[in-house]
This record gives sequence, structure tokens and C-alpha cells, in this order.
Amino acid sequence: MAPAADAQITYMDVDPDETVQGNTFDLDIDGDGAADVQFFQTIGTVAVAGDRPIAGVDNLGTGTAFVGYAGPYFNYPSALDVGAEIGPAANFPADDFTVLGSTYGPYGPYGPWAAGGQTDKYLGVQFMAGGGTTHYAWVRLDVAPNSASITVKDFAFEATPDTPIDAGAMGVAIEPGPDGLPGTHNLSAAFPNPFNAGARFTLEVAEQQDVRVEVFNALGQRVATLHDGALTAGTIHEFDIDGSDLASGVYLIRTAGERFSDMQQVTLTR
Repeated sequence: MAPAADAQITYMDVDPDETVQGNTFDLDIDGDGAADVQFFQTIGTVAVAGDRPIAGVDNLGTGTAFVGYAGPYFNYPSALDVGAEIGPAANFPADDFTVLGSTYGPYGPYGPWAAGGQTDKYLGVQFMAGGGTTHYAWVRLDVAPNSASITVKDFAFEATPDTPIDAGAMGVAIEPGPDGLPGTHNLSAAFPNPFNAGARFTLEVAEQQDVRVEVFNALGQRVATLHDGALTAGTIHEFDIDGSDLASGVYLIRTAGERFSDMQQVTLTR
């Protein structure tokens, strides 16, 4: 089942890639200021023989779950390939702690991410947004042999509640213009909307150009300039609206380049 026609995918690049080795990394998928997933890798002594490096994920008690299966001691998420559907039909065993891969001393690597290491595989995520709606996401990872480290590369989520997303899907490509003319840009919907702390959106341009990204209030007054300068083509640029110093109300996001202009409305609620 493909995502619905009105689906809205928001893509984010982790730049530079985040390597987790003996530390933790919190991932805020939807940009609401609260971590949705925590990645960690450590070495600890357990009841079975030997020490084991553990590569894991933790849902931080937010209702996050991962596509996979329930093992005898931990839940193990699947190492998904590009194109795999992540949605209501997928298997999401719920647990606060899920092992990506592990080495049990003489027992060898265990789990779908551990054997021989995994490169450019996808973690399928189900999470709750700030407004209590259910969303689906993918996170592209490398897990080194013997779970010696995790590398978080990028991720994307479906902003439309209860709508599937395919692993690796990065959003709608720049659409052709009218009368067969080349397309100019792709502006994503801001998410969440309405928002009470911050909102995030992305912009892609078909060719490099100078672009202004501004936010105006209902009186037409500019309250923020998010960007003023060149944007490169072939890159999904992300922008954040900080609502901490703004009053409740309706705001207009205006993006204007040398070849296009576009706008969308967002609502800030307290």
C-alpha cells in the first residue's frame, strides 16, 4: 500500500553523520523539542558468559515502537531495505528498550543488525507527535560488526497522521511547472501545524539562486527572517520557526527566490 496522495513527507539529513560509540544520541524526529528515540551503545556485564557491546534504541517512554519482532529477552527491530512499508500494517512490538544488535561473548553476534554489520539499512519507527497523533518514520543507520558502533545518517517522517511511509522515501520531487515548463521548487508543509513551541518545514529549489525565507504576522509585519542568501539545488534545506517569543495567532511563511515565490499559513497556539 503506497502512501496517500495527500501525504506529506518531511526529510532531515543528520549532517555530519552521528556516530554512537560508548555514548547516547537523542533523535527528535518531528522537531517538537522532545526526543522521540535515544540511540546508545555501551559495554556491560550480563548473566551470560562474557561482556557484550550493545547497540540499542530506547523510546524514552513516548509511545515509540519499532518494526520488528519480539525476542525472548529483548525486542529486535528489522533491518529494513529501501522501499519497505512502515505503517499500521507493520509489526510493532512495543518495549522501552530494543536491541539493534549484540555480541554475547562466545555466543557471537545476535539480532538482524549484528551479523557482519549492516550498512544503509532502515529502522522503521512509529511515534506519537506532540498533539497525540500517530506518525511513521524511517531512520537510516549503519551498525558496525559486533555492534561496535551505530551511525545515524538521516531520517524522514510522514506528517499526515496514520499514513504509511516507505523506507528511504524523501518527499515529493519538484513538480513540473505549467505548460510543461521546468519546475522551480518544492515547499513542504510546516509541521506541526498548529504549533505551540516550534515548527519545521523544508524547501528544495531546482536551481541555485538567492532566496529569502520570512515569517509575517496577521498585520503583515515581518517577525522573523529565516534565510537570506543562496540556496543550492539538489539539497533539501530545513528551516525552524521559533514560537517562544511570538504571540498566539496566524502567521504567514513567505519564500521568494529569483525564479519563484510561495507561501503557507501556520497557526501558533498556547
